[in-house]
Amino acid sequence: PTVYTTNVWVFNETLANGSEWKSPASTNEVLPFGTGFLLYHLGDRTQTANTLPNAATIDFKGVPNQGVLNLPVSCTGGCIPTDNGNGWNLIANPYASPIDWDSPEWTKSGISSTIYIWNPRINQYASYNSANPGAATNGGSRYIGPGQAFFMKATASGPVLTARETIKTSQFPDTLLFRVGAPQEQLRLLITEKGTETQDEAVLEFRDQATEGFDAAFDANKPELPGMRLSFALLNETGEALSVHAFEKPALDVSDKIIPIRLKADAASYEISAAQLESFGTDVTFYLEDRLTKTIVRLEEGKSYALDVTSDPATFATGRLNLILRHNRSIATIASGSALRVFPNPANSANVQVVLPKAGRGSLEVFDMLGGRVMSKSMEAAQTTVQLDAIAQLTSGVYTIVWTTNDGRYSERLTIQ
Repeated sequence: PTVYTTNVWVFNETLANGSEWKSPASTNEVLPFGTGFLLYHLGDRTQTANTLPNAATIDFKGVPNQGVLNLPVSCTGGCIPTDNGNGWNLIANPYASPIDWDSPEWTKSGISSTIYIWNPRINQYASYNSANPGAATNGGSRYIGPGQAFFMKATASGPVLTARETIKTSQFPDTLLFRVGAPQEQLRLLITEKGTETQDEAVLEFRDQATEGFDAAFDANKPELPGMRLSFALLNETGEALSVHAFEKPALDVSDKIIPIRLKADAASYEISAAQLESFGTDVTFYLEDRLTKTIVRLEEGKSYALDVTSDPATFATGRLNLILRHNRSIATIASGSALRVFPNPANSANVQVVLPKAGRGSLEVFDMLGGRVMSKSMEAAQTTVQLDAIAQLTSGVYTIVWTTNDGRYSERLTIQ
């Protein structure tokens, strides 16, 4: 039998975490001014699952709002920028016109610069940060349509969000209207459920003055909001989940930079792809590590990586995926253009040979991705090649081989599959 549920839900920030969504008590209940609501529109009622909504026209009656409007925002509890449990408000565009979130005519006090709008076509939230517009995700835009609700986060007690007539705009929300040239050095990771339009996006960006922690001016949180069947986020150094993660360009001369990926998804088959890799030039190469399948693939424009999620928690655990940033070439810290060479690379056997830039004495060390030394070998006599017989003892992953001599320090990456 077909099961029907409440069609209208209102989000109340002041209620206990996890219980903020409430349905009206009756059809006569008056919804608070300026508060958004979630409306479920039924599909073809002759079907029982996975139905698309029928076409519908929604009529609004009454006198349109005008003038200066104080919107109902609140922040209960800690009221800190990265606290997912408090401060989330679902606000409605109060005017019968598109409005511009970037307009200087807003009054915003104790308000985050990021808004989140639900896109039912892809079953995902779009994000837009007015302080970092080039890093919007899932088609996010500065423009908010008439009748459109949006999530935003209050970050301090007594927040204020005041709208004025002058925030109205003739620009209707559209990704083409918002789209701008990509900032220098920005990576977009897109995950899509096969056979559907459900998708999510995360953005990594090198930006001056950005830190490894949360920067409200550049980053966007990845909140746990209703309706999210798929969540794909980058974790910063404190473990915060971000849909936009900006930081200064790292030094990759000796060691890789590893950014954990948080994946939350229903059981299904997915594809991960990368875009705007060319913005990094030849300095950086990106790899996707799947620790469950023990594979590491180089991300390339136009190619996708298959990912299967089942009911097994290991398939959607936070520790499954890593994004690896690596310098695009071998590094020799002394000039002359020489470097270590490793054969074969990637390796899947114990027969790994390291060719030194020149004959000499020194020490050869192997480090894992966390910087731990897993192997060392001293060379008392001058030699040009070194056989690494103990490679078979190492697990799959990316390692750094370092040769230290009186003349300097050389390194090369080795991938073991």
